[in-house]
Amino acid sequence: MGVAAKKRGREKLQDKKARDAYVAEQVKTSLSLQMATLRKQRGLSQRELAKRVKTTQPGISRLEDPHYGKCTIASLLKIASALDVALLVKFVPFTRGLQEWEEALPVA
Repeated sequence: MGVAAKKRGREKLQDKKARDAYVAEQVKTSLSLQMATLRKQRGLSQRELAKRVKTTQPGISRLEDPHYGKCTIASLLKIASALDVALLVKFVPFTRGLQEWEEALPVA
């Protein structure tokens, strides 16, 4: 992302509603992508992960869908345990969230 695009993006985020929408989208997208990536890195199918979590394959599919957006802390803890990773949930200033999300963007 170029400097001008970043500046335009940051200007849009001066609006509280835009910030709230951005945060919600980033959280949903990043969690679903992390779950799918970790599952694949461990060589697990959705069905195999579902068995570990004691849910169904469609349940895992929904959690990996960035548009679903209804993950609970309880379900995230089950996924973390099944994938043998820690779950870190914290509140940070919006500017720090922006910085961390920008740093996590894949390099083109």
